[in-house]
Amino acid sequence: MDKRIFAKTGEEVSLLGFGAMRLPILEDDPANIDYPAAQALIDTALEQGINYFDTAFDYHGGKSETFVGKALSRHPRDSFFLASKMPPWRLKSERDLHTIFEKQLERLQVDYIDFYLMHNISVAHLSIFQQFKAYEFLRKKQEEGKLRHLGFSFHDRPGLLREMVEEHPWDFAQIQLN
Repeated sequence: MDKRIFAKTGEEVSLLGFGAMRLPILEDDPANIDYPAAQALIDTALEQGINYFDTAFDYHGGKSETFVGKALSRHPRDSFFLASKMPPWRLKSERDLHTIFEKQLERLQVDYIDFYLMHNISVAHLSIFQQFKAYEFLRKKQEEGKLRHLGFSFHDRPGLLREMVEEHPWDFAQIQLN
């Protein structure tokens, strides 16, 4: 598996990541993840050198993080990098930042998240993050060691991307490219 060096730390991160947005589901209950089939995919990914696993609070109706946490708990914590995201559409107050973040650590069965993203940056979502001071909250979590690298996932126009990059000293960005 090809790896890229994360310049800030020298860590080797797989060029190909494992996204847990569309995991196998049970035929008789499509609302539920097929744990054995999905576990086999995670195990195979690790065996083949993939070490970046990406999930989010709302993937699979909120069940993806719980599955990923359970699936990866069988492996040494230093054998993978975990990524998850803060959902702006769930924020109604600054308190929600804390509640969601703590729930994610619990679901993922970890003490810290390697790559944490402000999810799906667009003009509307950026204003929500700004209103509730999400960047400041997440930088504080980074200082506490609860997240290692702070970034954002981006789904909007190039001009907004430039604004995002210039607004804060981000550690990374995950960009949807079609």
